[in-house]
Amino acid sequence: MSRPATNYRRASPRAFVYWAGVVPRLALALASLVFVAGCGESMEPSALPYPATALSRDGRYRLEATVPGGAPLVRGVHAFDVRVDRAETGAPASGLTLEATPWMPAMGHGSPYDGTSVELEPGHYLLTDVSLFMAGVWELRTAIGPDEDHATLSFDVR
Repeated sequence: MSRPATNYRRASPRAFVYWAGVVPRLALALASLVFVAGCGESMEPSALPYPATALSRDGRYRLEATVPGGAPLVRGVHAFDVRVDRAETGAPASGLTLEATPWMPAMGHGSPYDGTSVELEPGHYLLTDVSLFMAGVWELRTAIGPDEDHATLSFDVR
């Protein structure tokens, strides 16, 4: 039995080498586009309440955090006004230390810098140098001392 006639040419080694270099580059370019599209900014309004509020883990403190001056929360280094009240009485909680660790739960990473705090008046703290370098939902995981209590404040960064 004879082989049927074919009308195609056998690929040359040069063509194979060419496509072996092009295919990985195309795959890398496509993966990069998908990653960049996933990190883009959303123009939809935030589903998170603002100002951010939280009750501490042990129920001793109620925290409320805003950006000074009401500036929009965009990527970058920020300061936060944090009001801390005693949950039972509503009285300002003074003499505390706040240590905030920024955390991006969707990406599973934090920020290279933790915020530092200073008490401006009883129950009013200024948290500075908080780096939120990507758009998305961020948490400020806040340790409240000296009681070793914790609270988590959530923000939507544009």
